[in-house]
Amino acid sequence: MNAPDVLKYGHQWFLKTLDSFPEDKYETTGATGTWSVKDILSHIASYEQVLCSILEEFIQKNNSEINPIPDHKQFNILEIEKRKNKKFQEIFDEYNLAYEKVAKLIVKIPAFKLAENGTLPWYGEEYSLDDYLVYSYYGHKREHGAQISEFKNSL
Repeated sequence: MNAPDVLKYGHQWFLKTLDSFPEDKYETTGATGTWSVKDILSHIASYEQVLCSILEEFIQKNNSEINPIPDHKQFNILEIEKRKNKKFQEIFDEYNLAYEKVAKLIVKIPAFKLAENGTLPWYGEEYSLDDYLVYSYYGHKREHGAQISEFKNSL
């Protein structure tokens, strides 16, 4: 697998989805449940920052032993609330800065290490960092991008 490309394509997909969404509807709720597109962006930006932390620890220790998000529901609530008073562009910039950092970090990890099972014990001994990136980052952005596209079509 090519982790830098997987992350890049997930990022590009998410940006393309946001680019085609009407700016005057960023804060309209219902994009997914009660979340607006701004809330989804806040959610994705917070996860991108988590990935920076995971990759930094991975580079330092050749693994990541701490579970960065033990309670996903509470994490989502806190992170979206933390950005409620920010403008969409501020959150967008925050997301892009975090992605740029991720892109610089991921290339520091050798491909064999990315593919090694058990290096994220909190994620599952049978999984690798590659697996985590595909499911929790590429897939996550594709899922929320699809929700945003569907929401746009329903407006």
